[in-house]
Amino acid sequence: GDIVFQMSRSRQSPLIAAATVSPWTHCGIVVRKPDGLYVLEASSTVKLTPWEEWKKRGRGAYAALKRYSDDDVRIDCEKYLGQPYDLEFKFDNGKMYCSELVYVIYRDQFGVELCAPRPVSDYVTVGMDDAMRSRGIEPDQLVVAPSDLFASPLLH
Repeated sequence: GDIVFQMSRSRQSPLIAAATVSPWTHCGIVVRKPDGLYVLEASSTVKLTPWEEWKKRGRGAYAALKRYSDDDVRIDCEKYLGQPYDLEFKFDNGKMYCSELVYVIYRDQFGVELCAPRPVSDYVTVGMDDAMRSRGIEPDQLVVAPSDLFASPLLH
């Protein structure tokens, strides 16, 4: 149930970093299975990625970890696996982006809102109009960024 953050090497990572003024551009949830640690993440689809593989994909193979509770948290991840990645960053459309996945799991499974969704216009999107328009991202749509989760006072 720990939440991990990294500086992604994806093509959209520089835009996310600029918009959120944060290096944290990707996140997921650590899942312990009998054969080791995995990260539940939304990338091309929602999937379980072995921890070492996930960590190596980030810039400098560096990751930060935050925790909601000192108790073990059991995540029901089966219902999310295989969902496609959400390039539009919209809630409740049958697709998931990384920080939406983390936010929705904690909200739906534990009744915890780790942070408040914010309108896209709250972020620094100067010069990103074409990129946003091509993906169908609206300035007033609500989103949760990895940086919002990282700054949550509910995580330590």
